[in-house]
Amino acid sequence: MYMTNSILNADYVAEFGFPQITGANQNVDFTLVAPDLWFVSNIFDTESLNWMQGLMFDLNTVYEVTRPDRRLMMSDCNALQHIHRIGLSLIPTLNDVVNQKLNLMTSKYWLDLPQFGCPKHHDSQTIIVTLQVYIDMTWDPAIPGDLRPRGAQFMHVDPPVEAPTKVNGGYLNLNFDRKKHEVLPSMGSRCSVAFQYNLSTDS
Repeated sequence: MYMTNSILNADYVAEFGFPQITGANQNVDFTLVAPDLWFVSNIFDTESLNWMQGLMFDLNTVYEVTRPDRRLMMSDCNALQHIHRIGLSLIPTLNDVVNQKLNLMTSKYWLDLPQFGCPKHHDSQTIIVTLQVYIDMTWDPAIPGDLRPRGAQFMHVDPPVEAPTKVNGGYLNLNFDRKKHEVLPSMGSRCSVAFQYNLSTDS
C-alpha cells in the first residue's frame, strides 16, 4: 500500500522546499502506439517539472557513473526520495492505463551525455511497467546533422516505433512481452526520470 499525498507532502515539502505531490497532471495524455506501449505527454505539473529540471544544475546533485556508457545516475538523496514519492503518486493513473495493480520498485534520475547510446536489450522480467519521462534536452541546432537526443526505440513492431524526446513526455511500456528496445546515439544530451513498477501483492 502506498501513502496518501497529504502524508507524502507533510515533511519533505516543508523542510526541503520540494514541490507538492499532486499525482499525474490533469492534462496528461497516454496514446497507444503499439501493443502494450503508450507515448505519454504532460505527465507532470509545471512546478514539479521545473523543480526536476533545476536539479541538473544544482551543485548539491551528485551523480554516479553507470551503465550503459555515458549515462550518469543521481545518487540516493532527499531529492531522489521525493522523485520516488512522485512515482508513487502516479500509481492510480498508471493502474487505469495498463489495467494492472502496480507497486513502485525503483525511481531513477538519468543524465545522458553526448554520444550516449543504449544497445538492443530486453528489460528484466521482474519489471512489469516502465515509465520514462524526458525532462530536458540539449543540442546545437547550428551543427549540421540530426543531433537531437533520441528516444527509446521499440522493435516489437515493424517498423519500430521511437518515443519522441519532448519535454514532459516519454513512454509507458507494459513489459509482459519483454520488448526489445534501444537508444541510438546522438551528439545531444538528455535528462530523464524513470519509474519501474512490478505487480502489487495487495489484495
